[in-house]
Amino acid sequence: MSRLATAIEWAEEMDYQLLLLGSEEERFDFEEAFLGVMVDEPPLAIYSEERVIDVFIERDGMTYDEAVEFYHFNVQGAHVGEQTPIFIMSFE
Repeated sequence: MSRLATAIEWAEEMDYQLLLLGSEEERFDFEEAFLGVMVDEPPLAIYSEERVIDVFIERDGMTYDEAVEFYHFNVQGAHVGEQTPIFIMSFE
């Protein structure tokens, strides 16, 4: 089972709402970018910034510059409440 699937299962068992990237149909597009969960109140999903950008390049056919701009404006810059995911630079 992947980290993302394990986190979804854990959140359901703990009766937590875990805010993940993408719609329910798209969330597994970001599976490789998902790093884990910060167990806090509320728990927060953690993603690799570089891997999220890679998804936009590979899935959506964006150039690197387009993907970076899209990420910064539409993902990192979107505050969706106290459950907004955390994005880290993992220097891969």
